[in-house]
Amino acid sequence: MTQFELVVALGVLPYFSYAFILPESPRWLISKGRIPEAKKILAKALIMNKLPLSRLDQLDNIKTVEKEETSEKVFYTDIFKYPGVRRNMICMACYWFTFTMGYYGLIYNTPSFGWNLYITFCMPAFVTIPVLALQPFLENKIGRKPMMTSLMLFSGVLLLCTVAVPKGVFTHNWPIMVFAWIGTVACMTAFSSGIVFTKDLFPTTHRTMAFSMASASARVGSISSPFVAMLSMVDTILGLATYGCFLIAGGIISLWVWPDTKNTRVCDTLEEAEQLASSKNTWLFCFK
Repeated sequence: MTQFELVVALGVLPYFSYAFILPESPRWLISKGRIPEAKKILAKALIMNKLPLSRLDQLDNIKTVEKEETSEKVFYTDIFKYPGVRRNMICMACYWFTFTMGYYGLIYNTPSFGWNLYITFCMPAFVTIPVLALQPFLENKIGRKPMMTSLMLFSGVLLLCTVAVPKGVFTHNWPIMVFAWIGTVACMTAFSSGIVFTKDLFPTTHRTMAFSMASASARVGSISSPFVAMLSMVDTILGLATYGCFLIAGGIISLWVWPDTKNTRVCDTLEEAEQLASSKNTWLFCFK
């Protein structure tokens, strides 16, 4: 076990190089008035994508932010000043809570029913790898919100279906395992879509703050998942069904998150984010 933990820990080391390799966000630099630095980073991106450097001329039309404004600090409370942005933040925090509870609960607490523990643990991971490779293409095709909401609801429904499987009829209760595995893959894909969607919803100046608040909510969900797993001591399926209820609740809550950011320009200010968040939510027509 010690060797296993050592291998897992060493696998994280290469990611420390990101601090030296990844460039700063050009959008953030522009919002702070640091146009020359943004031009250098964008020039490298244009060269790599074989695009003309003449596109950089568009930055010359951007009004340089005054020094006093660039030094102005932003606060977490700014996100809650506007009703539309506030609604998105609260809904996304609830969503992150539910999908991390469901995902970590399924990964670490899916009952094995006599199956090999390593197969039970690793099977969803093997299936998730190709699915996540297709995810960016699917998000650009059908949108972030449809991916996020539909997969959460699908995962929750699958877990609730485990209640309907008669016990002792199937060898090793394989239908329950299949439902749990597919639900785990769907939940993980919804997890990834939710991360992308969260970063797209909020403006450059407050994106990190919004993401950190959602992530904090997710940590509460992951911490809570073992307590839900304890319900399996009463009934083996009860834990899975409870995770399913939370995932369905998260999918329903995500209906109020708006807009879908497919083919939408990323916002630079809270005012722009509020304007988009206050637009007509076509997903809620059935509630009107």
